[in-house]
Amino acid sequence: RRSQLKRQRKSIDIIKDKRRITKSQTHQSGKGQKTKDPIIIEIDFEPSNNIHIPQQNSPENQTVIYPEGAPDAVCLSLKDLALLNPDQYLNDAIVDFYLKYINNTLRADDTKRFHFFNTFFYSKLEPYFHKNEQLPDDVHKWTRKIDLFAKDFLVFPIHKRFHWTLAIVCFPRKLFESSNLPPAPKDVNPTILYFDSLEGKGKKVANILRHYLFREWCLRYPQSDPLDPSTFTHKILPLKNVQVPIQTNKTDCGVYSLHYIEKFCLLTPEERLTELMKHNSFGKKWFCKEEIKCKRERIENLVKELAREQSIHWDVLSQE
Repeated sequence: RRSQLKRQRKSIDIIKDKRRITKSQTHQSGKGQKTKDPIIIEIDFEPSNNIHIPQQNSPENQTVIYPEGAPDAVCLSLKDLALLNPDQYLNDAIVDFYLKYINNTLRADDTKRFHFFNTFFYSKLEPYFHKNEQLPDDVHKWTRKIDLFAKDFLVFPIHKRFHWTLAIVCFPRKLFESSNLPPAPKDVNPTILYFDSLEGKGKKVANILRHYLFREWCLRYPQSDPLDPSTFTHKILPLKNVQVPIQTNKTDCGVYSLHYIEKFCLLTPEERLTELMKHNSFGKKWFCKEEIKCKRERIENLVKELAREQSIHWDVLSQE
C-alpha cells in the first residue's frame, strides 16, 4: 500500500492546472548539425475528483490492536472488518481476534482450564506429520511456558482448502500417569471433539494431534516412563465427530467454528461433562441459523467499539 501511495502522490505532483508537454522537432542548423527546438503545447487539465489518496494517519490506514500491549496481539484493518459483511469468508485475523476475545472473557473458574492455539499452529504441524519428521524446536517454543497436560481443553482452529473447522482435545492430562498433574474428572475419558459445519470427518486431524501431543509429552516429561508411540492410537485418544448445525452457504464456516467454541465455553463445567458423556453430544439443533447472522454483527460491533476506544474513526469513513 505504501508503494502505491508513493506512485499516486508522484502522479499528482506532476499534474498541474496548466501542463506543458514538450515535443522535439529535428531540423538542420546552418553548420549541418542537428539540433532540437522544443514545440510548446499548453493543455488545460483539471485533476479528477475520483483520485483518492489516503493520508498516512487517516482512519483507513489505521489498525485495531487486540489486546493492546500484548506481544501476540492481533491487528485488524478496515479490510478485515469488511469480511464481517454477509457472504464474506472470514480470514485468520478475524478468527484469531475472536478466539482471543473468547479466551479473555472466560469465567474465572475456566481461565486455567482452556488453552487456545492460534490459526497458524495446526498448519505448522501438518507438513511434519506427512513427512514423518521430528517437529522443529520452534513448534515446541510456542507452548514452552504452558503445560498442556495441566489443561482440560485444548482448542485448535483449523484452516484447510478454504474451509474452517475446529478441534477440541478434552482432558489431555488423563492421557498419561503423572503425580505432577492435578486430578481430572473420573467420569470422562480423553477425547478429540471435531466440529465441521460441512459434516466432514476429522480422522486426519486427530492423527496429527495425537502425534503432536505424544511428542510434546516426551519433551515435557523426559523423566517419565518411556512411551511406545505405536500404542498412542484412537483407543487411547478417540475421535468424536460431533453432530452440529451445518452451514447453508459457502462462506459461513469460520463464523460457525467461532460459534461452536463460544457455545462450548459458555457451558458450565457440569453441562460440559453431561454433553461429553452423551453418545450424540450437542446435536444439529444446538442452535438456530439466525445466531450465525447475529454472530457476524456481534463481532463487527465489537471491533468498531474497540476502534472508537483506540481513537480510530472508521465510522467517519462509512458516512462519506
